[in-house]
Amino acid sequence: GRDFHLEVCSRNFTDPVKQLLLPSAKTHERICEKLKQMLLAWDESFKTDSQLRLIHNTITYLQERGVKFDQNPGASGAQGIAPQSSSTQAAASKEADDLARAIAESLQMA
Repeated sequence: GRDFHLEVCSRNFTDPVKQLLLPSAKTHERICEKLKQMLLAWDESFKTDSQLRLIHNTITYLQERGVKFDQNPGASGAQGIAPQSSSTQAAASKEADDLARAIAESLQMA
C-alpha cells in the first residue's frame, strides 16, 4: 500500500540500493538484475506521483555512474506478467523470499 511505496521511496531504502548497484560494489549479478527490474517497475508505477519520484532520481543517479538498465519492459519481466498457476506462484514466492534474504545479507555486508 501507500506506506510501502513511501518507504521504498525513502533515502533509508534508496541509499543502500544505490551502494549495492554501483559498479564498484561486489553484489551478486542476480540481485543486481532483480533490483534494477524492481526499480524500473516502481518508476513506471510511481511516475504520476510527485511524492514518489525518488525512485526515478535513483535510476538517473545510477545511470550517470555507469549502471545499465534494460528499458525494455518485456525483457525485464517486471511488467506485463501473465497469470501464474499455484505451483508457479509458490516458486515465485520462494524466489522472492530467497532474493529478499540475499538483499538483506548484502545490506549487512555493505
